[in-house]
Amino acid sequence: MRKVLKWIGIVLGVLLGLLMLASVVLYFLGSNRINRSYDIQVESIPIPTDEAAITRGQHLSEAITLCQACHGENFEGAVIDDEPSIAVITASNLTSGGDGVAATYSDEDWVRAIRHGVNPDGRGLMIMHSDVYFRLTEEDLGSIIAFIKSIPPVDNEVPATKAEPLGLIFVALGMFDMEGMPLIPAEVIEHSDPITKTSSQGISAEYGEYLVSITVCTMCHGADFKGRPPIEPGSPSAPDITTAGRLNGVSEQDFISLFRARGSRESDYMPWDIYANMTDEELGAIWLYSTSLKGE
Repeated sequence: MRKVLKWIGIVLGVLLGLLMLASVVLYFLGSNRINRSYDIQVESIPIPTDEAAITRGQHLSEAITLCQACHGENFEGAVIDDEPSIAVITASNLTSGGDGVAATYSDEDWVRAIRHGVNPDGRGLMIMHSDVYFRLTEEDLGSIIAFIKSIPPVDNEVPATKAEPLGLIFVALGMFDMEGMPLIPAEVIEHSDPITKTSSQGISAEYGEYLVSITVCTMCHGADFKGRPPIEPGSPSAPDITTAGRLNGVSEQDFISLFRARGSRESDYMPWDIYANMTDEELGAIWLYSTSLKGE
């Protein structure tokens, strides 16, 4: 009996040692992933100063790219998630107020952060939709930066994003990555791809495709708009929004009216309040693109 217990103790000791070794390895892998440096050749794009461009940038930020959903109503920054002993994820104060990044960011820094998802120090930003914003045209990206630079200063101290040891293990295991929403977008962006100069605005499927590409629509509804299972526990499945699904028989006016009525609140996971700020032209273009997807 003593021999059996001895062997059980040895086996448990080996297993515990292996577990500790694996934890240490995963800790360093997670730390290396978060602290990886990206040497980005940042594009030099013109940042306009005229009122029309600033207004355009404000509209894009408030109606399409969902900047305020993370950074706050006045872009003062916010805590996105705080899990004790795991991680705190925050969105920076984008203004020039106390603790705001605008006081120190150059135009190049803004392009690097928004388009490439990389901090001025070269590290990848976490939970930043640069995998989507990378598709912004030069004109629209410049307008968004022009608007952000015009925002009044707000004094708001936001804690730094930080992963605790257990959180770093989770990072290494990919537990914070979701389909359509990578933890560190800089890892998946083809940074050398050239930037498109401008888009042809108007009620067309082509413009609708562009608008969809710079939103987070595909994060929930999938790249083909055929819908997908819940992206997180407790959230609903995203419906098929092609003509084979929810858009079957839906007219352009019905589509626009749905957004104007904020979807009658059929799902609080859909950012109706934000997308309701899109123009009829933009919603009409998205309807044209969506109905061009047969979903077969």
